[in-house]
Amino acid sequence: MQLRFHAMHPFSYVTSVMLDSGPFVGHMAAIVRPAKPFPFMELPPDVRHIIFRLVLAPGGVLTGKISITKSQSRGFAATEYAEKMKNRLGIMYVNKLVS
Repeated sequence: MQLRFHAMHPFSYVTSVMLDSGPFVGHMAAIVRPAKPFPFMELPPDVRHIIFRLVLAPGGVLTGKISITKSQSRGFAATEYAEKMKNRLGIMYVNKLVS
């Protein structure tokens, strides 16, 4: 028998064990380990810079215009900037060193 697991965050399977105490005695448990995040900040600075340019430059053009609009419900938004790539600024959340 083959089991497939799905989770919100990546993980790797370690092993399975038979529980010999507690409310689930006699049941099999799968032991999983959270996946390690990609070591983005360990990349050479020039490679990180290329990635930032590709991700953050609107249309791949560094001199591209970013139009900011004010919305009643969402406050300020850069609607055209995120077009076709709504999580574009997510890279800014990957590490506290990115500013």
